[in-house]
Amino acid sequence: MADDNRSVEKSYSAKDLSVLEGLDAVRKRPGMYIGSTDGRGLMHCLWEIIDNAVDESLAGYCKKIEINLEKDGSIEVHDDGRGIPVDKEPKTGLTGVEVVMTKLHAGGKFGGGSYAATGGLHGVGASVVNALASRLDVEVDRDGKIYWMSFKRGVAGIFEGDGPNASFEPQSGLRVIGKVSSKVTGTRIKWWSDKQIFLKDAQYDLEEIYTRARQTSYLVPGLTLIVNDNRTKDKSSETFFHKGDTPQPLSVDTETYKSNWEQTFGNTPEANRARISASMEEIREEIKRISEKIEQHKAANELTEISQEMGLYDNCEYSRLPHTSSYED
Repeated sequence: MADDNRSVEKSYSAKDLSVLEGLDAVRKRPGMYIGSTDGRGLMHCLWEIIDNAVDESLAGYCKKIEINLEKDGSIEVHDDGRGIPVDKEPKTGLTGVEVVMTKLHAGGKFGGGSYAATGGLHGVGASVVNALASRLDVEVDRDGKIYWMSFKRGVAGIFEGDGPNASFEPQSGLRVIGKVSSKVTGTRIKWWSDKQIFLKDAQYDLEEIYTRARQTSYLVPGLTLIVNDNRTKDKSSETFFHKGDTPQPLSVDTETYKSNWEQTFGNTPEANRARISASMEEIREEIKRISEKIEQHKAANELTEISQEMGLYDNCEYSRLPHTSSYED
């Protein structure tokens, strides 16, 4: 056995190193980007696309986000923001759409003044979702035209038909498929999660989507979020909207909180967007903490039930004894 180990160590050289290019790394190790390949990972992909639309709202350009769950297994996020740029990016020679959807760490959130406050994975989210989708379609309304581009597992191309199983031919480039009013802008992203990546029982959690939409509507007043579930005959639609000033933490004096913030950072649109972004992150962390506590309690209860079934507590009477102090008067 020792000789075998030495043999393995001896053979280890630069030729044994793997270099994953582009989105290959995402498909090889999806957990590094979305945490898991069960329902939680599926939901994480959805949050990334929604967060991109929310960023457009924080920048002052998006008023409505629509989320559609379809019976064919796809999900679509539609926003009325500025639309992903369709002109060519100088360094790559690719259109903005292709750069955003296929290049990791690419986007308008690393400077340049396009966004004052952002969430998500900062230039990773959309490309990761694309890499983990068996099919993804992007439709952009911009400059009076409707632009279209499709991808299969992160590769640009054209599908000859509907759905992820349609015939596919790799092909780079953005197509113009129609016209629209010059006043109309926005982005529609529709995708089918890849069954090669995600677990068979991975599903979108409608109630969790409702909760996220409700939270976002309070954090970003004036933004309307519509969730349409078209997966069954009994279609449903829920709308979330909050009108008013930016909500403040209920556990503090809101006037003092607002005054201190304005004295420190000012009362500019950029400062307010930064405050919203910070509040969103705090709430997400709190939700995560509470969720972990719930899971811990569930695990503890399950362990107790199993132990009782196995009779491990049959001779343990201490649990029924009243609590007494270890100190005597």
